[in-house]
Amino acid sequence: MNRLKLIITCSIFAITFIFAAAVSAQEQKVDPEADAILKKMSDFMGSLKQFSAVTQNYYESILDSGQKIMFVNSVKVKMKRPGNLYAHRKGTIRNQDFYIHDGTLTLYSRNLNMYATAKVPANVSEALDYASQELGLNAPGSDLFVDDIYAALMADVTSGIYLGKTELNGIKCHHVAFRSGEVDWQMWIEDGKRPIPRRYIITSKWLTGAPEYIIDILDFKTETKISGKDFIFTPPKGAEKIEFLTKEQAQIVNKTIKKEISK
Repeated sequence: MNRLKLIITCSIFAITFIFAAAVSAQEQKVDPEADAILKKMSDFMGSLKQFSAVTQNYYESILDSGQKIMFVNSVKVKMKRPGNLYAHRKGTIRNQDFYIHDGTLTLYSRNLNMYATAKVPANVSEALDYASQELGLNAPGSDLFVDDIYAALMADVTSGIYLGKTELNGIKCHHVAFRSGEVDWQMWIEDGKRPIPRRYIITSKWLTGAPEYIIDILDFKTETKISGKDFIFTPPKGAEKIEFLTKEQAQIVNKTIKKEISK
């Protein structure tokens, strides 16, 4: 190795070591700067009466063979507080519409032309919690649509660090990272007057292969007029109404799908 290469290599190792040491020292607590940036984002998002967004979601699955596969969903979201949320999710496996409208939740499968409805709390935040706890409808990233994002995300956080500013998809963002009991998560939050979460990564650290779920918010609008009709589900012709699965049944279905993909 020539002298120049040796100097460059040593410099890289030195920078890496210093950065790792700094992160290790800060991981013992929540960095006040990271905390303040997250709180500012939460306050901004919670203050919005309505918004629409387009996101690209990536989620990893570990097959029985040990192979890690990444799936991609495109998602269009509309929200109008306090009780209205609509999301259309389209990807390799799912092509679904999700509605919450003043105390009624509807999930519609376009591929199967089937839908199910359930009574839920009238507030979107409470409805999402009910959907997770009682219906087994777990949507990673749904924390971004509750009234108090900060409280939802920080409930079991053990440490947090601020990693500085960076450019993401042409937008200057603050990069923060937090740890909790079950997952690690990172967020890139737009710098400036609109502290929008632009990327959110959740890492399931105790699952084999540490699969990740990534949400990129590509388009975010608050000015667009949103009609109340956007949140009302009208069954298409020939659509079959079915019942929601129990949490246990949903787990069995998910395992079956995973096995089919592994073949």
